Amino acid sequence: MENVKAFLYPKKPEIQEVAVSDRFVDEKGEIILWKIRPVTNQESDMLLLKNKKKQKDGKEVFHKIGYLNDLAALSVVYPDLKDAKLQEAYGALGETDVLNKMLYVGEFQALLKKVQTLCGFFQTGEVLEEQAKN
Repeated sequence: MENVKAFLYPKKPEIQEVAVSDRFVDEKGEIILWKIRPVTNQESDMLLLKNKKKQKDGKEVFHKIGYLNDLAALSVVYPDLKDAKLQEAYGALGETDVLNKMLYVGEFQALLKKVQTLCGFFQTGEVLEEQAKN
């Protein structure tokens, strides 16, 4: 029988601090780092279902932009996108809305790439197999 211990106690994913924009600075003028976390496959499935819509003709349409917006918002730990004062300041309703109103398009794309990397979107099986061999 193979050892299942490694599957029972996987390494805990770390929250990463990332630079998203040079527009958000502290009192000293230093860039404030955002904190992001990986999204589980189960959470991603919920976002996928949320962003599937049935058209009048019965065909299902997937809204990729909505999914990616929701993925980024779910991953952000800091700033707290659920904070009512933050949402009110941007005239936003919900985490995805406030995130989209806070960031310029390039800043959002940079954040999204960091989120996708943290979630393993760009890891290939070959790379993982090579790491396991070494």
